[in-house]
Amino acid sequence: MRSIICLRRLFLLDRQTGKLKTPFHMAKRIIYKYKLEIADVQQILMPKGADILTIQVQNGTPCLWAMVDPDAAETEQRTFGMLATGHSTMPNGIENVYLGTIQLHGGVLVYHCFEWIR
Repeated sequence: MRSIICLRRLFLLDRQTGKLKTPFHMAKRIIYKYKLEIADVQQILMPKGADILTIQVQNGTPCLWAMVDPDAAETEQRTFGMLATGHSTMPNGIENVYLGTIQLHGGVLVYHCFEWIR
């Protein structure tokens, strides 16, 4: 009997070049966690070039995980929006990227997280 091993590769989109990056391009990068507020708009200071991996709830707190270069010489403010189901959308003229949906209080509150791209 033959065994088949399936390896899952991680590909991330480079925001500056528009090309896919593989783990071989990210050898010196690590994953950081950032706590999110339930707010229409919030800014988070991150190392420049950080790639957002996921948003999830950990111990009742919304969190964002990002692959970062801890030795990056520059940082950048990233802007995020949390929209509740049934509430208004992002302001006109703001491009955004959907990051995911989280549920709080057993699913009573549902929020959709976007990153604002200027």
